[in-house]
Amino acid sequence: MELLQNWKILSDHATCITDKNNESFFISYDLLVNWFFIHLIQIGGDNPQISTQHLTTSSHNFREGNTDVPFFQEHYTKDDSSENTHTIIPDGVFTISDKLYKKTPLFFLEVDMSTETLVNTQRGPGDARQKIINYQSIFRSCHYKRYKKVFKTEFNGFRLLFLTNCFVRMKAMCDLVTGMPLELTIRNSTFS
Repeated sequence: MELLQNWKILSDHATCITDKNNESFFISYDLLVNWFFIHLIQIGGDNPQISTQHLTTSSHNFREGNTDVPFFQEHYTKDDSSENTHTIIPDGVFTISDKLYKKTPLFFLEVDMSTETLVNTQRGPGDARQKIINYQSIFRSCHYKRYKKVFKTEFNGFRLLFLTNCFVRMKAMCDLVTGMPLELTIRNSTFS
């Protein structure tokens, strides 16, 4: 584990590294995240019209202040009160650019390992429904626009992508999203 961490293969975020051999959850998580970004990078190799850029919790070039805090740790408030400030750390942030259409959407990635509840009456931070609501708050606050400096492009919104580790969880997540009230305007895009 130390060797993989030193080589920056496994994320260095404290909650993602374990020294216990029987806790393979974190390794499975890192494998799924890395699998996703390997395929994302491959998109540009397979189609020169498309290019991608991404950040993960182990992206060392983008840190703010304390080096243990990922650059893309998102802070948002539900109202104007500073008492209601909350934090989200996405599992990744990425763009896919289409040179022909000159479009570059921004994506936030949430990797779902089926360990958290989908809907909790307590509305805790691990609740998938609450995560969606939290990202809606980030959308309304336009805080996501800070990524235009990082990726050197303008954004008029973003997409939230949940990556699940099994079909059953994917189906449950789809049912959750389609059952939620539509709070954001969803537009069809010509981006392919």
